Amino acid sequence: MATTGIQWLVGGTCADSEPMFETHSYEHPRDEMRRVTVGAGGYLAAGLTGSLYVLWKAGKTGFIASFVPHVLIMLALFATTGFTSLILQSGQQLIILIVAIPAMLVFQSIYMIRVINQAYSDRGWIVHST
Repeated sequence: MATTGIQWLVGGTCADSEPMFETHSYEHPRDEMRRVTVGAGGYLAAGLTGSLYVLWKAGKTGFIASFVPHVLIMLALFATTGFTSLILQSGQQLIILIVAIPAMLVFQSIYMIRVINQAYSDRGWIVHST
């Protein structure tokens, strides 16, 4: 049974394609029962909350590494929104808001998940990606 575009986007698979967002599992090196998993919902949370999600999942070291990029991306989002509202015509505003804002949030989510991966790797945890 084929999956729909939404299912593919959030981690479903099609016969000839990979999911857009990988699922990451982090396993404690000495205690196999301690696992942390970040899936499609994690990408959504990382895109919307940025460094706060990293703080929750990876702790202070990940938060420190992700705070400045998060602030810069949020400033870019506010600047893009303000720019489109003040300068561009309504048709152009719609295109920018439909394309640029989600693209920035996807970029932020991917970056934040990479910070989480690096934080767990630095601690010696085993990182599995599927």
